[in-house]
Amino acid sequence: MRLAWIGAIACVLAAGLPAAGRADDKFARKLTDWGPAAMVAAALLENQTAEGKKEGLLSHALDVALVTGAATEILKSVVREDRPNSENDGSFPSGHASFTFGLATVLAQDKPKQKWLWYLTAGAISWSRVALRAHHTRDVVAGALLGHFAADEILAYDRRNGGAFTVSLWHRSW
Repeated sequence: MRLAWIGAIACVLAAGLPAAGRADDKFARKLTDWGPAAMVAAALLENQTAEGKKEGLLSHALDVALVTGAATEILKSVVREDRPNSENDGSFPSGHASFTFGLATVLAQDKPKQKWLWYLTAGAISWSRVALRAHHTRDVVAGALLGHFAADEILAYDRRNGGAFTVSLWHRSW
């Protein structure tokens, strides 16, 4: 599994560097705008067709969204790196990359034979952020690593404790 995400990050690096100046790339804009939603739709569809065997898929996806979203926003507020297009100082790390690589990790565990598809999709979405000059390459690599490792830890927590990460934390707080 680690080889797949390393390959996806390599694709981001290889594709993102020469394309960094093309802010008018329509394909990259569509990937940025619709890619994460398409991955969520795939997770929902997968959950519907799994015949109940992977009941934790949606809870894992929600956990990944919450954890990567919070970690990404905290890092953005601490690092405050300017974006290449100078829109604001929320460049590091990429939220698109952290979310999509986290979701790809969850989906890859659910369907290991399709993991190349999930990681390739996450890599393409991450590349789109560099192509549109919304992020530096290092931002999407850091986001990809953050998302993958957060999802990996959430899945490991679930295997050890038999419950969804954030749901378990929520119940313990009461």
